[in-house]
Amino acid sequence: MLNEVVRKRVLFHEAKKQRIDKSDTYKDKIKELRKGLILGLFIDKVVASTIKMNEDELKAFYDENTDSYTSPRMMKIDSVVFNGRKNADDAIATLRSGTEFKWLRANAAGQAGQDAKGLLDFGGSILSVSSLPEDVQKVLSGVNSEDYRLYESADGYFYVLHIQQVFPPTIEPYEKVRQEIVKKIYDDKLTQAVKGWSDKLKAHYPVEIYFTEF
Repeated sequence: MLNEVVRKRVLFHEAKKQRIDKSDTYKDKIKELRKGLILGLFIDKVVASTIKMNEDELKAFYDENTDSYTSPRMMKIDSVVFNGRKNADDAIATLRSGTEFKWLRANAAGQAGQDAKGLLDFGGSILSVSSLPEDVQKVLSGVNSEDYRLYESADGYFYVLHIQQVFPPTIEPYEKVRQEIVKKIYDDKLTQAVKGWSDKLKAHYPVEIYFTEF
């Protein structure tokens, strides 16, 4: 803390000694700072004060944008990978007859080695269906918990997929996302209001545009 206090005082003393406060660069920076402060105060006191929202408007936005507040369809998936289709078909038949998945993985013949290149790793994890490759998504279409599906990859591997659990999409309640909606609508309205004031100023005062992209 002492070093920080000393550093600030030494910096200020040296800046005065070098007459930095008299330089054009310093003066320009101060002008820009003042403009920024004035603009910020104008937006806070004048523009922002005109922005109004009501509960009906918030709920209407929620109803129109439910996709944005809906969790994706999730699945917990495990897999066994085979080199040939027959072994994979036999494995699914065995599983559907009541064999435990862990036992099958430990004992089934014809499995691809763990060091095989290009294998997909499902690993018993909870995954978003939309994050999976499209051909896998098609295989999983309409599947239920504790079901099995066969997926043949482009690399020639045959995956026996154990869909342990399916989590359907769920919509977050309005009360939970209300503040997020308030911020979204407020920011949109503020942007439009600032643009409206900008257009008014351009109509009455000369404006130079230095940048169009940032």
